[in-house]
Amino acid sequence: MAKIKFTPSQLPKVSKYARDRQRPSSAYFKIKKSTVEVNVDDLVFSDNDPRAEDLDWELVDEIYNNLLEGGYDEDGQLAAVVANEFGTYDVIDHHHLIAALKKLKQKKWYVDVYEYTGIDPDYLWIAATDFGFIINNSKNPQKKTTIRSVVRAAQDRIEKYGYVLSPNTPVDDIHIKLWLRETKQHEVFSEGKLTQIINKIREPDKFAGKKIRNLSTDEVRETIFKGSGDQYGPGAIRGGTHYGFVVCTDTAKADAPKWWNQVLNALDNGYVPLIQTYSKKDDPALILKNHKSGFDRMYEQFLKTTRNVSKFYDQVSFKELSKKEFLAKLEYVAIGQIDGEYTAGDNDFINRIVC
Repeated sequence: MAKIKFTPSQLPKVSKYARDRQRPSSAYFKIKKSTVEVNVDDLVFSDNDPRAEDLDWELVDEIYNNLLEGGYDEDGQLAAVVANEFGTYDVIDHHHLIAALKKLKQKKWYVDVYEYTGIDPDYLWIAATDFGFIINNSKNPQKKTTIRSVVRAAQDRIEKYGYVLSPNTPVDDIHIKLWLRETKQHEVFSEGKLTQIINKIREPDKFAGKKIRNLSTDEVRETIFKGSGDQYGPGAIRGGTHYGFVVCTDTAKADAPKWWNQVLNALDNGYVPLIQTYSKKDDPALILKNHKSGFDRMYEQFLKTTRNVSKFYDQVSFKELSKKEFLAKLEYVAIGQIDGEYTAGDNDFINRIVC
C-alpha cells in the first residue's frame, strides 16, 4: 500500500490491483465500467440520497488533510457512482472522499460506474442505501456503520413505503433479519447488537431514525451564529452585554471545569456568560445526556468554589444556590441538532431542560 502525491490538476495513481480486483454488486446495482476518468465537478450528491444528509464534515476534513499531506492510496477502493439523466454522476458510496476532493478543488478523478438494474425508478435510492451498506460493511471503512444509521434507514423506509426488505413484505423479525443479512450488517455487528437493532426497528423510541444536524466544523457553526444577528456566537455579543462561549459536550466531565473558569472570567469583566453547546455524536439520547451532564458538572464546580472560598473567611458562609437559581445567573443553551427541535434560521438555539 503506497501513498502517492498528486496535485489538483493530476489524476491519482491507481495500482493494477485496484484496477483489476472484483467489484461489489447487489441485486439492483451491477458494475458497468470500472476505473472511469471523470470531472470531479460532475460527481454530485442527489437530493434524494439519504446518506448524503449524514456527511460527517469532521471526517471530510480529516480525509482532506490526509490527501493533502500524505497523498492517495494507490490500492484504495474507488468511489461508486451511477449516471443520471443530466449527464453527470450521482455518488452511491465514498461520499466523504468526494466531498474532500471538492474541497481540494481536484479537477479529475477515477470512479467505478454502476448501472441500476431495477424497474421502479422510485426504488433507486432505497437500493442505493442498501448497496452503500454492502460496500461499507465489506471493507475497512473510514466511517464505520453505526446502529443509528441502520435503524434510521429502516425507519425511513417503513414510514415512506411500509416495508424493510422489499415491496409487499411484512415488517417482522424474519424479514428484518433477511435485510440485515442482505446488507452485510452481520459482518459489522455481533448477534447481540443485531438483536438490539431489530428491537429498535420493531419498537422505536422517540429518537429512532432522528436526523442529526452535523455541527462539527467551525464553518457550519459560524454560519448559524451569523444568522442570529449578534444574539449568539463566541466573544462579546448583544451589544457587549453578554460573552459567548461555544463548547462541545462530548467530554463534559473533563471540560466543564474549564467552562466554569470561563464563566468566572466573563463575570469578572462585567459580562453575562452565555454557554452554547454542541455535540459531535450521532445519537440523540447521547447529545441530550451530554448537554445536561455539562451543566450538572459546571454546577458542581460552582458549589465547590463557593464552599472553598467560605473557608478563607471567619464567620462567613454562602447560601448555596439551587440549580435553578444558578441557571438564572447565566445562559446555557444548545445549538439545535436533533431533527424536530430546530428550524434553521428560526430557532437554531434551544433551551433544553437541565434542571
